Amino acid sequence: MEPVAQTPGGRVGSVLGTAAAAANGTGRSPSPLARGIVIRAMRAIGEPGRPGRRAARIALAAALALVATPASAPGSPQRVATLEAAHTPAVAGTPAAVDLHMTWTDPGEPGGKPLQMRRLVLQFAPGTKIDTAALPRCRATDLQIRIKGASVCPFATRLGTGTSMAVAAARPFATNIVFINAKRQIIVVVRIGAKVLAVYRDDVRGRTVTVHLALPENLSLLELRVHIPVHVSGTGARRRVYFGTPPTCPPAAAWPVTATSFYIDGSSQQAAAAAPCAPLPTARVAPQAG
Repeated sequence: MEPVAQTPGGRVGSVLGTAAAAANGTGRSPSPLARGIVIRAMRAIGEPGRPGRRAARIALAAALALVATPASAPGSPQRVATLEAAHTPAVAGTPAAVDLHMTWTDPGEPGGKPLQMRRLVLQFAPGTKIDTAALPRCRATDLQIRIKGASVCPFATRLGTGTSMAVAAARPFATNIVFINAKRQIIVVVRIGAKVLAVYRDDVRGRTVTVHLALPENLSLLELRVHIPVHVSGTGARRRVYFGTPPTCPPAAAWPVTATSFYIDGSSQQAAAAAPCAPLPTARVAPQAG
């Protein structure tokens, strides 16, 4: 193997050139995002004693996978999407935490790699209320967040956290996610270690959350876990609840939740879940003395 040049530019050029050669003649050039991750990761790796060198190596591996992965082909009819949902407490008409677990796979494709998604629409049960005014809102731009990370937004705007497994080539890798509150939006910050991989915004309208996935090209989600804790602010007439369960629990003792995935080939797929619920307890009236 030829020695790698020791200048930062030489190292980056050599790494990107190697990745491009591994693209099997697809003619793809590195995207600005992948190139940026490579440059930052190479700098971090090359500085002895610098914190986060391990995370930088992981980010570098992911970026190289993004550079070298050929364009996506249509998915097979065997693809599967799943959804699990829970609200805590699972009581009608109360503030609640939200936990979601979603998976995607395509057994008909090499390694089970599913198609890349462009959009994901989450729809909660009728009567669900989502109020983005229950928390302070981050006013930072996406560019500011990409450069400085989630810390550019006040901590009080932190909405929740998540994790995901994604794949660009054959090897899956893990990401961590920070959800930040904004006006009628959720700012999603996807990271590999401490490195920002992507920043995008979900739209919040009524009981529907539309996720506008802005992930690097050819990156497919395999698994996504979301946790939004209970958020309540104010008292009395000024009391605001971020996520409120429906006012009633149906006879089936579960609220319907759906997740519709929209793929790059124009197709869509819906997964459904039943979030267990219980009626709001009624106050007991003490019997009157005879």
